[in-house]
Amino acid sequence: MAVGLARLMLTISLALSARAGEDPNCLIQVQHEQKSSSPHEYYNKMTPAALEIFRELLNPGMAGADPSYPCGGPIADQKMYFAGPGRCSIASANMIYMMPNGTLTRKSKGEQILMSCDDVMCPVPVIADCYMSPEICAEDEWCWIRQHEKWGAWAMGPLMNGTFGHTPDTEYCDQFMKSYARALARAQQANNIRREEELNKSRDILCPSSSQVFGDNAWRPIRGQCVPYRKEQQSCFQQQDLAPTFTGNMMPRYKYDDQGFPMERPLACAPNLACTGPKFNVLPSTCVQKRPQDICYYGPWWDSSDCPRKKMKDQSQGPGLTYNVTVDALISAAMLFPGEIAWMGTCTYWDRTKALGQAALRVRKQVYKIAATLWPMHVLKQPIPTFEELSKLLPDPFEYLISQGYTPEQASIQCVKESNKQRSEVAILLGKAGVLSAQPNKVWSVVHFFTFNLDEKNGESKGLASQALASLLAQNFWCNDCRSFFEVGVIEQFGLPKMGKWEIAQWWHHAHNVASEHVATTRAGHPWIHQLDSLKEYQNPFYMSWEDAYQMWHVPTSDTTDD
Repeated sequence: MAVGLARLMLTISLALSARAGEDPNCLIQVQHEQKSSSPHEYYNKMTPAALEIFRELLNPGMAGADPSYPCGGPIADQKMYFAGPGRCSIASANMIYMMPNGTLTRKSKGEQILMSCDDVMCPVPVIADCYMSPEICAEDEWCWIRQHEKWGAWAMGPLMNGTFGHTPDTEYCDQFMKSYARALARAQQANNIRREEELNKSRDILCPSSSQVFGDNAWRPIRGQCVPYRKEQQSCFQQQDLAPTFTGNMMPRYKYDDQGFPMERPLACAPNLACTGPKFNVLPSTCVQKRPQDICYYGPWWDSSDCPRKKMKDQSQGPGLTYNVTVDALISAAMLFPGEIAWMGTCTYWDRTKALGQAALRVRKQVYKIAATLWPMHVLKQPIPTFEELSKLLPDPFEYLISQGYTPEQASIQCVKESNKQRSEVAILLGKAGVLSAQPNKVWSVVHFFTFNLDEKNGESKGLASQALASLLAQNFWCNDCRSFFEVGVIEQFGLPKMGKWEIAQWWHHAHNVASEHVATTRAGHPWIHQLDSLKEYQNPFYMSWEDAYQMWHVPTSDTTDD
């Protein structure tokens, strides 16, 4: 269970089960800490002072809020209006949970709770594994099995110094640690310091405590979940009829698509139905809702409250973006960098005296170079700000300290100190940086506005810049889960963008549709937890038609050819 901003939280759940024979008043105590692959892991890297500013900026007006709506009342067209970093979730069970102020509060299943998970439901719902327990699926379900190459725990565990590379041996260490504890107690009793040092050094070599959370079960390469058969008018994969499915001891284990591969999504028709397949052009394999224009959907992972196209609509502006809105969105895009390495809400990201800070600066310069090449001068009628001008717009605590008379070396030390001081300027800047780096809608807005408004000048350079942008997102997007899907689910599937003017726009439009199918603002959480249509009251449409996207982003001018 990922627990978001409060990574170690006590939850006492009153799970009222409908299963026969279970005590309906059973108290379930969960005390759990687990690293997440979602952005919440990175938010927790901020100091408490910076995190306080971060929460306040994202949640204005929460103090004194209606207990029924602790994160604010409903917002038109936003199904998950209460969700977001450090905000609220929906109770997934009848429970007594602990609020951030330490108060234990009773809530019923389906009510809002002031607890932030990596899912719209909190605690994250259990997904029973039918690969390990193949008998659990109901008659109208089948076991959808996913398999990947097993990396295993080899060289994946953390070491005591914070680096990774240890190979855990859980079974051995369970026995070793017992012997170690007995031997250490004897050495301490005898005041044998040399023996203590030898024992501790051996423990750190054989069984570092930081690595023991990495057990064998974390590395299983196969998992399965029971999913319902698809019904009429739903999307589907055409099943392969040429080869019989492999049958295990208990039940059929795999279902194949028409290319002979295990299904990427659980889209198998019920036994009494057939899938028309992709070539049945009057009713092809999928049927989804259109995503509307001019809205950035709220969700549990990111902050979507500052939406560039919604600003334009609210100001009765036409398609595309204005100069000021573009520059504002570019500020967020400029701070792209792997969040698990150096989060923007920490001094590590900004400290140019260190290797990580220098690496972050290089990525900012690369983002700027790409943006300068794709900049739609014929639409905005103003040149892109210089890199120095854009840098001054960033919430940079390091630059602030230098402006106060500190040397870079002194600023490196002072930044960490000031980040822990309540309401210090450094803490405020780090909080603002955290917010701006939690707004990927601005990155996508810049991408589409630029690529839908390419002119004919320096076409090859623009094509290369578009390809560089795709590679940069795959390597430097804040969230490792997100960028990994972009690499595997987009670039590896479709290659890098083409070089032609409209081919570039079409590639990015298609890439965003593919990526949006996967994200928490669509699914209401991680795609493994919630399948499409499984949580309709919170899930959002993800697929925007080319026509709607063109009308929203392309700005007709006398300087461009629209055909």
